[in-house]
Amino acid sequence: EILENRGEVICHGVLAAPGRPVCVTVINGKAVINTSGPMIAAYYAINWCLRPVIARWFGVPEVKPQTVTATLTTAIGTPNVSDGAELELLYRLYVSKTADGYEAEPITFPPKTAPRSKGFPNGQFISVAGKGNYPKGSEIEVQLLYPIEFIY
Repeated sequence: EILENRGEVICHGVLAAPGRPVCVTVINGKAVINTSGPMIAAYYAINWCLRPVIARWFGVPEVKPQTVTATLTTAIGTPNVSDGAELELLYRLYVSKTADGYEAEPITFPPKTAPRSKGFPNGQFISVAGKGNYPKGSEIEVQLLYPIEFIY
């Protein structure tokens, strides 16, 4: 409401989690981006909502992360929220190399075990809204957070 009273709201809310309450407003000819929520929600909003807009605005190529195809070690799903909307969901993953390629272990929040013996997330996956669940053993395209040389 505060942003709406000061300018024109272009977008409020995205079908993604974390980061659903993202708000883009123009106030006095300047963009104001609200990335409320936990740190991971702000990260999502900046990387998937704001970064492409900035690249397009300035006419520069958007830097795409390196990807690998990995097999899920645990099933994951695409959640529905109370209003029935299906969301894209950002999953943090621990990706490791196997004899056959790569496997991806979803990291829960909060972690079920702490500290993690495997280290920090080194990959991420965004589920497709409306696709449903991804069973254990599914192959997914994982965006790497570190160069592939650091995946072992």
